[in-house]
Amino acid sequence: MDLTQWSGENIITSVASMFANCRSLKKLHMPNMYFSASGTSLDTFISGCCSLRDLDISNWHITRILSFNAFFNFCAALDKIDLTSWTVDSGEMTAKNTVNYTFMNCYNCKSIKIHFPLKIVTSGTVSYLFDGLYNCEYIDLRNWDISVSTNSNTPNLSALTDYYPPQLYPVNQTYADAFCLTSDSLVRIL
Repeated sequence: MDLTQWSGENIITSVASMFANCRSLKKLHMPNMYFSASGTSLDTFISGCCSLRDLDISNWHITRILSFNAFFNFCAALDKIDLTSWTVDSGEMTAKNTVNYTFMNCYNCKSIKIHFPLKIVTSGTVSYLFDGLYNCEYIDLRNWDISVSTNSNTPNLSALTDYYPPQLYPVNQTYADAFCLTSDSLVRIL
């Protein structure tokens, strides 16, 4: 599906579930979107698109992200997730459970790179963020701050070689079970 003609400024408050469970969708090109609404929900945008291999959602500009739940959940055919070209003016989320299941069950994904800021400013869970990423080798979420989350899971992946974590200082969380962190990643935590 090629939606490149949609590019440009749009006053959209939600693309939640726009392509959710489109199990036969193999290609989605929707670059250069500009969301000028005061807050945009991205929940389950392509969740369940288990055949999706060719994805271009580059150069999105979003004024403010309200929620990012399950965005890539069950995108089992994707081999990489790279949103480094996104511009987000504010990713300060005030609702609970705003990033749960985001990368869950992306079985074939080798790398995740996201540099836009996300900050959860009220207590909530960040559950199952990395579950089912069995083949992932590289995760870079360095600008994410989930410091007030009450439950944030650290990836425990045998394939993981590099992990640049968000600022993880949640309540009652330790790094005792974080087997897969590299020495560079541990230095960043300290």
